[in-house]
Amino acid sequence: MPSYVPIVGILELLSLVVATPVISVFIAYAGWNGKPKGFSRRNYFIAFVVIGPISICLMVLAQRMRADVRTAQYIVQVVCFFVGAFLLGVSGGCGLGALTYRPPQKA
Repeated sequence: MPSYVPIVGILELLSLVVATPVISVFIAYAGWNGKPKGFSRRNYFIAFVVIGPISICLMVLAQRMRADVRTAQYIVQVVCFFVGAFLLGVSGGCGLGALTYRPPQKA
């Protein structure tokens, strides 16, 4: 009985090792430049606090599903993990953005 597809494991690893840090760096760089204009250090921190636990819950849920590859639940498991990994990158970027935020320079 197959319980996983090997390519999914590779994609999950790549999403955690490559995609998540890249997303975090882009958001932190935006915070460094004071973008978006309506955001402040406080907004970055609130986004970090709200999105972080949601992403962790999604990835833990995906890990504990143990769905068989032949069921539709497997697709839900994979999507939950990838959305959780994406949100982990956003959360990490907002956390770094809260630390590196600089108000926009007036020209």
